[in-house]
Amino acid sequence: MSVKLCSKCKQEPAFLYHGWGSLCSRKASRKWRRDHPNGSKNHNLLARHGITLIEYRAILKHQNGRCKICLGKEKDKRHKYLSVDHNHQTNKIRGLLCNRCNRALGLFQDDCWVLQRAVKYLRKKL
Repeated sequence: MSVKLCSKCKQEPAFLYHGWGSLCSRKASRKWRRDHPNGSKNHNLLARHGITLIEYRAILKHQNGRCKICLGKEKDKRHKYLSVDHNHQTNKIRGLLCNRCNRALGLFQDDCWVLQRAVKYLRKKL
């Protein structure tokens, strides 16, 4: 039986391999992402949306660094980047949204009719 080496540090882990990678490789991956934040962000943008970090920054500059819906800036420490919003049928990018606006659209399932009803409901005078 051959010993599985860590994919990042190429060292022999001192424990069993469990399928998703050894604890050693997970720690090495976390360290790499921490040490190379732009590389990790660029990789994620390419994999999920087909754009580079340079293209993301161009969109962000075009939006003046603000959410396309509420015009706010992302302030939450957990979400330091604006989310890339896209049409789920065409995968075309619509813009960058703060976490709250992105989640709200997701909860309304991108349904314009439901959103219009929500606006009508909010405008109703009590």
